[in-house]
Amino acid sequence: MSLIVALVIASLVYILQKHLYAVWWNRNLDVTISFADPYVREGEKSALKEVIYNGKILPLPVFHVKFSADRSFQFEDTENTVVTDSYYRNDVFSVLGYRKITRTLPFQTSKRGLYGIPNLNVIARDFFMTTNFAYSKSGNAWIYVLPERVYTPELSMFCTHLLGELETRRNRMEDPYTFRGIREYAYGDTIGKVNWKATAKTAQLMVNMYGYTSEQRVRILLNLETNMMGKTENLQEMSIRMAGTVAEYFLKNKVSVEILSNGIDQTTGDCERVEAGMSMEHGVTIDKYLARIMGNAGIDRFMNIVNDELSHMEETVTYVVISPYYKDDLLVKLDYMQKNHMAVQMLVPYYDIQDKENWRNYMHGVEVKWNEV
Repeated sequence: MSLIVALVIASLVYILQKHLYAVWWNRNLDVTISFADPYVREGEKSALKEVIYNGKILPLPVFHVKFSADRSFQFEDTENTVVTDSYYRNDVFSVLGYRKITRTLPFQTSKRGLYGIPNLNVIARDFFMTTNFAYSKSGNAWIYVLPERVYTPELSMFCTHLLGELETRRNRMEDPYTFRGIREYAYGDTIGKVNWKATAKTAQLMVNMYGYTSEQRVRILLNLETNMMGKTENLQEMSIRMAGTVAEYFLKNKVSVEILSNGIDQTTGDCERVEAGMSMEHGVTIDKYLARIMGNAGIDRFMNIVNDELSHMEETVTYVVISPYYKDDLLVKLDYMQKNHMAVQMLVPYYDIQDKENWRNYMHGVEVKWNEV
């Protein structure tokens, strides 16, 4: 008799707890996942943080949090993980009532990009471990992995030399809105600079003097199409890294930088433009844009970008063309820019097996090893 009573009581307890878990298991339950940093650079470390809060008296004896991340993330803790096309993780917790659990998962990045945790799958079991309860929610966790910097003698020399040229050009270009005074006419002065009122008073030709413009901009034209078939990723990645490095150098030297590219932005599916800016925060904007580039729209799209620049030449702009593609159809356009007194320089990442026979005086090579990126 007592055994029957015990079985009845056990059955009632089981049914009751099962009902309680079915109704209450996810009440006042909050599961979040976030990255410790909004952005890091390639090769740097960050961490993923899981936070579980059970805001009720009902305990969750076995509680699973499942999610996937990009396989380029190298986590220090590999327990409960499977790596195939992505990094799959299944973390197990035991959460008492009115408890908060935080778990930090350090990892190292290896490849630029914009990465997210799109979804979380949450699974709990009842007290007797016989029934599973589950739901999914948006992960809403994102991190930028910014392109690595390129520190080579060739690129450092290029940036230093170009900065000197910018200073020289700035000191040669007068700003008509900053009047400095009047002087006598000298050979080579244009008729537009003559101050006729002062000329009438002194009975000799006098001309206006102006200050020098401080507006000098570097406009980076980034092409990701290459000269060759196969093994193009290294050249493309080096081109992106060079663009970020050049932008950072000139921003640190108070030069405005903008960037146009035939690279496809993963968030819009199209080629985008980062407008001119001079702050270091603008540098982060450029780096984030470079991180989002996934693939390219081809050489024809880049030619259209160059053609647009040819249609409205600007004296205050210095063009830095970064391109692993240097066939004649592109070089002819850059030759035209230079002949029309447009300041243009070209950075070419190349493999050591490529020839350099058609190089112009505005071209500067940066050698890339097959296994460098």
